[in-house]
Amino acid sequence: MDDDEQLRGCAERGYVLVSNNISDFTAIHERWLADGKHHAGIVLFPQQVYSIGEVVRRLSHLSREVSAEAMCDRLEWLSAWRGVGG
Repeated sequence: MDDDEQLRGCAERGYVLVSNNISDFTAIHERWLADGKHHAGIVLFPQQVYSIGEVVRRLSHLSREVSAEAMCDRLEWLSAWRGVGG
């Protein structure tokens, strides 16, 4: 499945897409907004920077602070969300 299809599938289900494919999804996010398309949100992080546990902690923090409605059409960087105790 290509990147656009992945984002489309997430958007149809109301899922936020989480990926370390920064360059492609940054461009797709910008293109979708320019084309008037909507998605449930994108969270990006660089590959091999965080452990799986740290990714989960940061995603958990983000999900507590930002509602599903507020995530719509939003691109977030996981680096902005420190895990609890982090």
